Amino acid sequence: MPDYAKIVSEFGTPLYLFDINVLSDRIAYLNSKFSDNTALVYAVKANSFIPKEIENDVARFEICSKGEFDICNSLGINRNKMVISGVYKDRPSIEEMISKYSDVLKYTVESLNQYELLKEMANRYNRTLHLLIRLTSGNQFGVNKEEFRQIIKEHPVNIIIDGIEYFSGTQKYSLKKIAREIGNLYEFVTEVEQETGFSLGEIEYGPGAPVFYFKDESFDEEEYLSELNAQLSVFKDKKVYIELGRSIAAGCGTYFTSVVDMKTNKNGNFVILDGGINHLVYYGQTMAMRIPYFDLYPDRKGDEETYTLYGSLCTVNDIIVKSINVRKLMLGDIFAFKNVGAYSVTEGISLFLSRDLPKVVLYNRNKSATMVRDFTKTSNINYPNY
Repeated sequence: MPDYAKIVSEFGTPLYLFDINVLSDRIAYLNSKFSDNTALVYAVKANSFIPKEIENDVARFEICSKGEFDICNSLGINRNKMVISGVYKDRPSIEEMISKYSDVLKYTVESLNQYELLKEMANRYNRTLHLLIRLTSGNQFGVNKEEFRQIIKEHPVNIIIDGIEYFSGTQKYSLKKIAREIGNLYEFVTEVEQETGFSLGEIEYGPGAPVFYFKDESFDEEEYLSELNAQLSVFKDKKVYIELGRSIAAGCGTYFTSVVDMKTNKNGNFVILDGGINHLVYYGQTMAMRIPYFDLYPDRKGDEETYTLYGSLCTVNDIIVKSINVRKLMLGDIFAFKNVGAYSVTEGISLFLSRDLPKVVLYNRNKSATMVRDFTKTSNINYPNY
């Protein structure tokens, strides 16, 4: 386990720490729960600071923007492990990727317009492209069933349809819903194969596996993964890829933020932290009434008091936790919020108030801490450069 006090003393706060040892153990655990024909996909959008650390631990990377591609490409991630996904594929980005790189593993198709663009670029640059067709679950993602069939029936020889992709949301803990989804997906794949005589060799499925962030939640993950694996066994003759979303990376992250001010009025004790909902997406705003998993440093003894924890943004919405009972706080005390390995580092409203982005530190397999991003000014981004 990292020496948190030492790391915070060296790097300061606010700070994200991603423990690669925890991440590797997590991936090994998840891999052990699935059959041999099933492999893990990591969605780069969950945390773009860790792909290189897990390149050999997952089967492929789901990349949803040109920016994510540039990050992975610059890190030297094998392009033959990249699936270029995303609901919006702009022409310049797709043309650049296809013209420059012939070894990108696959591209997804989320609309007929995307399909036509990919065909056009394949012809222009004499490429053979491998595609996954995303079937919509009824939202803005993917194509409908008739469009899916249309692509299967008419795709040219330089377009290879490898399989189907299907995601329907996040934080889904209902095994009944997952069983229903997989059943419907199996039925559709069977119908398409019988109608067209075409075999879909791959299934990429995103169950939206849940992560429980708050102390009042409970979840039997062993049962969840066992049942998920059992349901996926209907695809025993195909290669199955599981994109577990936040479930892979959440547990590897800790966010450190310091008490920088304290005040009391008729409504109670108020604590100001040097972080806020710009960094802790899943703890702030409407989640403020719930208690996240956290540690408090230093570990002093004493009577408890009730506090409301606010961030450093000038908005009444910047509540991290409301009415929390902890031992008496002092300036400089540090809260270490758990399970922030997925999304918080990339999804927060980080430009609000032009505050600096937190440092990012990786705790590596050799048990050393490496800063991979220093405090980064956002004032340069919010500045009107006349």
